[in-house]
Amino acid sequence: MKSGNRIDAWLFPLFALPLFVATLSTAAANIFGFIFLLVYLASGYWREWRTVLSRAWFWPLIALLAINFLGMLWTQDTARGLELLVKLKWALFALAGATLPWSRKHFILLVRLFLAGIAVNAIIGGLQMLHLYPWRIVPPGDGPLGYTNRIFLSMTLTSAMLWIAYDIKNKVVLPRALNIALALIFFVQLISAGGRAGYLSFVLLIPIALWMLYPGRWRMWAMVVVAVGVIGLGMSPQVQKRIQDVRTDLQQYQAG
Repeated sequence: MKSGNRIDAWLFPLFALPLFVATLSTAAANIFGFIFLLVYLASGYWREWRTVLSRAWFWPLIALLAINFLGMLWTQDTARGLELLVKLKWALFALAGATLPWSRKHFILLVRLFLAGIAVNAIIGGLQMLHLYPWRIVPPGDGPLGYTNRIFLSMTLTSAMLWIAYDIKNKVVLPRALNIALALIFFVQLISAGGRAGYLSFVLLIPIALWMLYPGRWRMWAMVVVAVGVIGLGMSPQVQKRIQDVRTDLQQYQAG
């Protein structure tokens, strides 16, 4: 049993809104997520749960979730571990999304809101660094984070750039020029924000993505872009500082 067009008109924007506000407000993301859940239950699409099992990402997602639960068996910080488990609730969005009747316009709306939210946060971060945005002062040593923390932001920026790498070639969601502009903005914020997880994801995943997406002579130019990006990472004072922090952490670990 499927819902009517009236519920569908609300369902897809509500699915996308948590992505829009993810880097701007945790509270807003939770509120929109809860509202989506209510509308989703009313829509009846949850009855299509069997379609989830046919998705190629289903079992890898289950394995990823299971690793987090297994980690609770030996963690010494149970409170932090429980905080992490609570955040896994967002995996339910993947399961719910797999049962929805997606169309091209719904997908475009989702990705545009995702990129728009990150872009708004990047603008706020830039204004913070210029001391033009007084509502959240940048702590000493932090980069232009906007309203999020460096770990989540760096991973989100890399995820956005992975999509942009695909869309620059295929022009599904945005024009090529706008994609390139967003990629440059996100890259500058990435190398300024200080998220080591994002640096590692960028170095490992972006080259693979470009290698897969661009065949022939375009592959060579794609690798040039990757090389320039890695050089840019290495030249950033914030990246150099965070790499030095890694060395310090390892030395402290070895010293007990």
